[in-house]
Amino acid sequence: MTFSCSATLLAVQLRRENVVLNRLLVQSGGAFDSSTDNPFTNKWGEGANAGIDYEGEWIVANKKPEYDEIFMKLNPMNGKIKGSEAKKVTLRLLNL
Repeated sequence: MTFSCSATLLAVQLRRENVVLNRLLVQSGGAFDSSTDNPFTNKWGEGANAGIDYEGEWIVANKKPEYDEIFMKLNPMNGKIKGSEAKKVTLRLLNL
């Protein structure tokens, strides 16, 4: 009889621990939790995400020649420029 009660108490305790553990493991949040970053919202592809879902011409194609000219003026070596030069140009472009 004692063994049976101990086994029952152990089973009840294991079920309780399992319930608590399952509550701790429940995932909340995630990539689609916020409506601003969700591709299924009405605002997808607008603002900073403009062109993200566009399958035609590259969204920045109209500005590329202008930025290519700026890049070439920095005298790239093997297609690369110094980080300090890139920082200067980027800061200048951000302040336009």
